[in-house]
Amino acid sequence: MQTSGVDIGNVRALRPLRVLLAARDRRFLRVAGFLLARHGFAVESTKRPRELLALVDARCPDIVILDGSDSLADAARTVGAIEAVHPHVTVIVMAEDAAPQTAVNFRIFPKWTSLEELVLKIERMHLGVPL
Repeated sequence: MQTSGVDIGNVRALRPLRVLLAARDRRFLRVAGFLLARHGFAVESTKRPRELLALVDARCPDIVILDGSDSLADAARTVGAIEAVHPHVTVIVMAEDAAPQTAVNFRIFPKWTSLEELVLKIERMHLGVPL
């Protein structure tokens, strides 16, 4: 992978990226958690997205994956709060229908995308590489 003219393809991480999954959808938590862990991420999850900011404070994840299917407004507030307090944390919002992006200032990704796409997006976003 090339970023800003620097080849990082042979660089190994000193530790696995810590991912915090937040969704009320238990099936999404199980599937995404299992598949991300299988790809080498250290994964924790919560079924209480409203408590996410406190968990980010306590767990210090590198990446937060938030299911915004229930309410994009709540997801937007949560993203804003996390980014204000923890600017180093990459926040990814997933939703059942990723089309309604006009009212929010962040990208929404399809919730049931392929794992390879999700892993690539996570790594690229965390490194600051444009998608």
